[in-house]
Amino acid sequence: MAASGTKTHDEKLIIELASGSSWERTAAACGCSERTIARRLKDPKFRAALDDARRRLFEAAFSRVVAAGQAAASTLISLLSRETPPAVRLGASRTLLESSCRFRETHELEERLRALEDRLGKVS
Repeated sequence: MAASGTKTHDEKLIIELASGSSWERTAAACGCSERTIARRLKDPKFRAALDDARRRLFEAAFSRVVAAGQAAASTLISLLSRETPPAVRLGASRTLLESSCRFRETHELEERLRALEDRLGKVS
């Protein structure tokens, strides 16, 4: 079992690396060498913890983007008013239509993939 100091050191390494810091910057921030980082990255448990931290950071960022989507959609819709210059209305309209098509395609692909996974799960 890892000592408490090693666990704390690994947590600092994971935070820095998951946040996108370079090995050089991570080493300086954590008081270790780049060789130590390379060695730790060969450890499957460390690598899994790093991958999990990156996944959680991505999910948090994605959640913020989704939350902002409502405001973005409202802004685009407000640009469709007659008081808005025609070129701006055209751009907002184009963006809304293109986005709608992409969202629909993605949703349909997700449904098809889910159905395939369900079928494969029943076969196995």
